[in-house]
Amino acid sequence: MALIEGCKHEFEITVPLDQIQAETERIVAGIQKKANLPGFRPGKAPASLIRSRFQTEIRQDVLESILPKAFRAKAEEDHLDIVGTPNVTDVHFHDGEPCGSKRSLKSLRPSNWGNTAMCPSPTRKSR
Repeated sequence: MALIEGCKHEFEITVPLDQIQAETERIVAGIQKKANLPGFRPGKAPASLIRSRFQTEIRQDVLESILPKAFRAKAEEDHLDIVGTPNVTDVHFHDGEPCGSKRSLKSLRPSNWGNTAMCPSPTRKSR
C-alpha cells in the first residue's frame, strides 16, 4: 500500500488463480441450474456449453464477486477505515492468470499512525 498524500492511499489487489477458478465454478453451477437451453432439460446443460454461451456474464459475475471480497480483506489487513467509494483502475483479468486491480481511496487513519489532523472524520468538525 502506498500513501499518496494525507489520507489518500493506493494499492494493488491480486487474487490467486485457485480462488478465481473456485468462484468461476460456483458461478457456472448457479447459471447451469437456471439455464434453459434448446436440446437440454432445464438445469441439465453441460458446464462447457454454459461457459461458452455465457462467457461474458460469467466473467462479469466473477469480477463483481471476487474483487470486492479481496478489497475488504486487504482493507481489514491494513486496518483502514474507508471513506467513500474507491476508484478502481487497471483491472487485469485474463484466463489462466491471477486477477488484479489498482485501487485508490481515502481513509481515516488508525490512531497508531500519529497525527490525524489532515484526515476527514465524520465525528470531528474541522476548525
